Amino acid sequence: MVHIFKTLKYIIHIKGCPATGCYGSNNTLPCPDVNCQYCHIETGTCQDCKPGYQGYRCELGKVAYVEL
Repeated sequence: MVHIFKTLKYIIHIKGCPATGCYGSNNTLPCPDVNCQYCHIETGTCQDCKPGYQGYRCELGKVAYVEL
C-alpha cells in the first residue's frame, strides 16, 4: 500500500499599518484623534488611546488628585 502526501505551501500576506496611528486603503492616513494610538484600519475610529489618555476619542487625560 502506497500513501502519497501532497505538501501545500501557503503564502500569507498580512496587510497592516507600517506604524501605529494610521489607517486607510494604503495605511498611510494618520488616525484622526491626536491621542489615539491604534485606530480601525478602515474607518479610522480610535481603538486604543496613547498612554495617559482615555475617553471615546482619547480626549481625556488622566486626572491626578492631590490631597491638601
